[in-house]
Amino acid sequence: MAFSSTMVDVKILSDRGELVTLHGRLILGILLLQYLIAMIVILFFTNGEFSVASLGTALLKLAALMLAGFLMQRYVFE
Repeated sequence: MAFSSTMVDVKILSDRGELVTLHGRLILGILLLQYLIAMIVILFFTNGEFSVASLGTALLKLAALMLAGFLMQRYVFE
């Protein structure tokens, strides 16, 4: 549901020509931040335990996912 709502928001902003405006960039930034927070929460809760070690593991997994995404964007999708 969130993925499709983000796509709808981006499409509406794009159709109106407001994607590159300040408020369009802010909206897109907030949507991406929501995805980042959701990834942290999902990684944290899939461990099944609540400790500093599990939080560290979740953050390392998040860093690995972000690095993989960055490298793919940089070298594969160009």
